[in-house]
Amino acid sequence: MTYAELDAAATTAARRLIALGVGRGDRVATTLAPGLEFAALVHALARLGTALVPLNTRLPATEQRRQYELAGARLLVDSPLMNGFEVQLPAAGGLDPDAVHTVLFTSGTSGEPKPVELTVGNHEASAAASASVFELEPGDRWLVPLPLFHVGGLAVLVRTARAGATAVLPRRFDAHAVTAGLEAG
Repeated sequence: MTYAELDAAATTAARRLIALGVGRGDRVATTLAPGLEFAALVHALARLGTALVPLNTRLPATEQRRQYELAGARLLVDSPLMNGFEVQLPAAGGLDPDAVHTVLFTSGTSGEPKPVELTVGNHEASAAASASVFELEPGDRWLVPLPLFHVGGLAVLVRTARAGATAVLPRRFDAHAVTAGLEAG
């Protein structure tokens, strides 16, 4: 998919979110699988000044519910938001570097997992630091075997978008598919 197609999908998702009453400062949780829908949601929420709360899809429903509540989410997106809606989008502008972009959960090594807020600026600084090391270019492809509810996986979406590179998002981790993907380049 091209960035123009991603932009169109993010615009559609943003319109749908507005129609559902989502606005600046809200938090939206998701259990979407990696792919276009997830990437569109990430960019749609950033445009709206709304924080993404990617829930660990490997957790039981009771723990997902606990994290949803701890993060202060007001909506769960568990299916694509690609249906068209004719809702006015807010005026375009730069993203606020201090706005909460994502709420991720720690591993819980010292007890229960805790929510951690990452701002637009945090993600941008991480992407800039990675760019200085990896020198991503528009023709590059980055295989993302990490889950997108983990900061390592989610950060690749920001890094590749910043560079105009391609993020390859397998629906689930499969060691053989990852090996084949790496060998194919």
